[in-house]
Amino acid sequence: MVEIKQKYWLYAIITFLVIISLFIIRPYISVLLFAAAIAYVLYPAHRRLSKHMRQGFSAFILTSAIFMSMVIFILYGLSFVLSRISGFYTIFSSSGDLVSRLNSVGLDRAINALISKFSDYIFSMTTKIPHYAISTFVFLIAFYYFLIRGPEIYAYLKEIIPISKLKKDKLFSDIKRHVNAIVYVQLIIGIAQGIVGGIGLFLFGYEFVVVGAIIMAVLGFIPVIGPPLFYAPVAILSIVQGNYFQGIGLLLFGIFLISTIDNIVRPFLVGKKARVHPLIVLLGLFGGVLIFGIAGILVGPIILSITVTLIKDLEKFHVIE
Repeated sequence: MVEIKQKYWLYAIITFLVIISLFIIRPYISVLLFAAAIAYVLYPAHRRLSKHMRQGFSAFILTSAIFMSMVIFILYGLSFVLSRISGFYTIFSSSGDLVSRLNSVGLDRAINALISKFSDYIFSMTTKIPHYAISTFVFLIAFYYFLIRGPEIYAYLKEIIPISKLKKDKLFSDIKRHVNAIVYVQLIIGIAQGIVGGIGLFLFGYEFVVVGAIIMAVLGFIPVIGPPLFYAPVAILSIVQGNYFQGIGLLLFGIFLISTIDNIVRPFLVGKKARVHPLIVLLGLFGGVLIFGIAGILVGPIILSITVTLIKDLEKFHVIE
């Protein structure tokens, strides 16, 4: 009787400590999950590098590569935004006729309000720099250790599932297959669509080739909607502005090349059993972004897919009645 009471007290203490720990790491849960997802994506590269060097050095090289990519992307993004703002300001200030027309219809006040809002947003972003710096540091450290300790974490999670080894192996095999279908397949499709989209922007004379390619690569992760969310408005805007060849050319290029990559590539990369329903990816992505921010693009669909697979397999194994 005393042993049973001690056991319950132990469970209560552990539960309390787990809850407190979750509150402590709550600001960085999305960062940790994103680091785990990226480590999963790059683990095959780490495994190959580890054959030629120490594990720690391999993980350090990949972590450094991630950090340098982040720095380059941020610097390029800032340069692009500032150049666009500068260009708009030059055009606006040099066109006296345009300014007088805007003043006559009251649009100048709307533009000033918009500039004020944008300035406030930039200021709020600036005040959050320390938080972003700490989050980046946590991400890089977590990414490094997930690469090194990944197999141990996987083995531990597999061990604590209270079902037979045969059912456990089947369950984890299904989860791995579905996660791979989201991570690697969507990633490859997104990158392919981004590259082809960038080529299309270059061929038809658009300036924002790199930024457009990155946006289309990210949108390639969204089923059903995807890159048309970017190239269609850009093409229509070009047509409205009188650039018919440019706009129609990009629109046709997008419909017949960018958007068909999914249908061509996916059948070669996944079998029917590994297919993940587009609704799961869509809900996971949008819900993930709301909860985890930008990290939810990858984390949300993975978590939802794992949950659905876990419930279906545990029902099949008669663990859930």
